[in-house]
Amino acid sequence: MLTNRINREVLTELSSQQSRIDQNVYRVLRDLRINTVKPTRRGKRGGKRKQKKSDDCSNSLTDYSVSESDTVNNNKELKSNFIKLGLWNSQSVKNKTTSVHELILESDVDALFIFETWLREDGDQSKIAALLPDGYKIIHIPRIGKIGGGLGVIYVKDLVLDQFKVPLHFSSFEVLCCVISCGKKTLRFVCIYRPPPSKNNNATDKLFVLEFTKLCDVLDEMKESTVILGDFNIHYDSKENYLTKKIQKILDEHDFKQYVTCATHHSGHIIDWVLARDESFIYNMEVADKQVSDHFFITFDVDFERPVAPSVEITFRDIKNINIDDFVLELNQSINLEPPFTLDSSQLLDSLHTVLTSLLDKHAPLKSKIIRKRPNTPWFSIEIAEARKNRHSAERSWRKLKSETNRHIFKSARNNTNKLIDKTKSEHYINHINDNKQNPKVLFSTLNYLLGKPQDVVLPRGSDSEVANNFGNYFIEKISKIRLELSPTGTDECLDRSYDGNTFASFHKVTESELKDIILSSKPTSCELDKIPTRFLLLILDNLLPVLTVIVNSSLNCGVVPDCFKQAVIKPLLKKPSMNPEVLKNYRPVSNLPFLSKVLEKVVKKTS
Repeated sequence: MLTNRINREVLTELSSQQSRIDQNVYRVLRDLRINTVKPTRRGKRGGKRKQKKSDDCSNSLTDYSVSESDTVNNNKELKSNFIKLGLWNSQSVKNKTTSVHELILESDVDALFIFETWLREDGDQSKIAALLPDGYKIIHIPRIGKIGGGLGVIYVKDLVLDQFKVPLHFSSFEVLCCVISCGKKTLRFVCIYRPPPSKNNNATDKLFVLEFTKLCDVLDEMKESTVILGDFNIHYDSKENYLTKKIQKILDEHDFKQYVTCATHHSGHIIDWVLARDESFIYNMEVADKQVSDHFFITFDVDFERPVAPSVEITFRDIKNINIDDFVLELNQSINLEPPFTLDSSQLLDSLHTVLTSLLDKHAPLKSKIIRKRPNTPWFSIEIAEARKNRHSAERSWRKLKSETNRHIFKSARNNTNKLIDKTKSEHYINHINDNKQNPKVLFSTLNYLLGKPQDVVLPRGSDSEVANNFGNYFIEKISKIRLELSPTGTDECLDRSYDGNTFASFHKVTESELKDIILSSKPTSCELDKIPTRFLLLILDNLLPVLTVIVNSSLNCGVVPDCFKQAVIKPLLKKPSMNPEVLKNYRPVSNLPFLSKVLEKVVKKTS
């Protein structure tokens, strides 16, 4: 038997040799994921948001090398309470509302700055409503007079973000300025979209250099730290380019540094910039190709405390579980309608309110509850959750393998998820509208939500007492100014004229049947001044009709409106959603009267 002996030197020599497989074979192995190491099930103690992250600059089909020294604080451990910001050129959000909606939720950004929104000043409210996840708001500036362009920022409602303006007009680029505040810390953001120069916009490179220099000069005068974000349509990586050199010189003169260090566009160039003077507050810059537009999705964290939804204490009564029979029985025992009536209409109404409040406290006592508002997505389903999971898995595979096959799989999974969300939302709201055909309040609320009309009352910042006092003083002062501006008038000539027509001496009394018809034909609205909800009043209306008729006729007979009917809840409403909510003159006062006060008005109109 023959044996081959291999000594130590031969084995050592073999270990140093490297055999390479054919490139085509390697690509097949890679696409089939044969040559990859399968992930383990080991967890991560710090949680997803506390992991150390690296600059994700190789997410496109082409790899771009980035030097370690150019990364932005990516070795610092990310705190879970940092604000996360994003910027992205959407190339029109109007045709990709679901994609933008999903991008915001997936990336978990607190504010997303968007360039080229293509939104109009009016007429795109329904598109905006579809864009915004629950709990988010938007500020946007459209391009005036032409299609395209436009800037916007979508941000969580609890983030203190305000718009401000610079005292300059720019022709070569669009600009949106806002400031984020957190306690004593403030950070200004200047968002820029510079369209490529053309005959249509009359913009030139020379004009942009001039106007951008003026903008930087203005920003130098501001005390707060400033970040300039934007799509400059200038290849920052082309260091020998004439325009790049010009802009770099301006940045150096104003101590601005560019923190995006890898390609931000499918062309392979850096055209989306993040400029700041001090990198100490910017962490974890990431650039990812989301395959939604030609531009990549950029995110970074800011050393600001992340906003937390405030807890609110609410009080309520469990009206639905009141035993109507027991309530009516005690109501009849408490109301005395035996003549003669020695009380006037105000006293009668106060007595009725006392009885109703006492019975409500017994059958449906006030309860308090602390709630924290959370995102509301009634259309969400298990199928959507599974589709999102498949989309995430497909995206991770594509980013790891960087193959064309996996890219198509990811895009297909993303499109399927978007279609499923659109279909599920449509079916949910169709069923919701059909189920509430007889409930006008729910119908109007749903339609207003879908059409993007304001649902929540927007008020200036401050405590309840401060806001109320500020509004009260403002409207009182406004009325005083109007009175001062009115010129004094002389004697009205009409007072000297005689009247030969029929006289109106008194109101006609109303019957229980007439009063019931007026009440049932009225819109069942309620306000804070109503002692019982209007819908509950309608349930016990037959038992209340005798006393209500007495009160109304007493008011008509004396010609006096009960004191509590003269009170109203004043609610300031913002004239336009785009107006600054911190400016009091942008509001108009709307008064809400008690339900029975409106009923008395209709009775007077009918009987006069």
